[in-house]
Amino acid sequence: MQKLVLLNSVGYTGSFPLGPYLFPPLDALAVEWWRQRKLQPLLLATALGYWNPAEVEALRCANLHLEMPGWQEAFAIFTKSGGYSHLSGKIRQIDKPTLILWGELDDVLGTDNARKFQQDIVNSQLIWLENCGHVPQIEQPQILAQHILKFACETDK
Repeated sequence: MQKLVLLNSVGYTGSFPLGPYLFPPLDALAVEWWRQRKLQPLLLATALGYWNPAEVEALRCANLHLEMPGWQEAFAIFTKSGGYSHLSGKIRQIDKPTLILWGELDDVLGTDNARKFQQDIVNSQLIWLENCGHVPQIEQPQILAQHILKFACETDK
């Protein structure tokens, strides 16, 4: 690997402290509750019919992984493992040129961690994506692609 791109990334947060204590059937119920939290906006958007069709399609795309075979079991195992909690101590070890792209309006992860990534990764640059939330690949795919291509084509100094 020569370069790294982080896009509204987890690493400092994302753990679920009660995860290791979930046992059947509570683990399956917790995963289904989380899945329904993600699906309900899509169902409402479809039922009410006054959302922009592009926004409805973006929600559909953002939820595709929820229908993959084995996803629920994998998510339960991941949650019981402690999630991303083990990563925060390893971020400072990243030694590759790193581009950090972050939506300035990210309402899922917030924006504080973007600065932490920039501070902890020695050879990194942070670019704020204006008027963008947690899913820039759907909200601003062209702008996102431009930043990634520019970064990929830059020669290391």
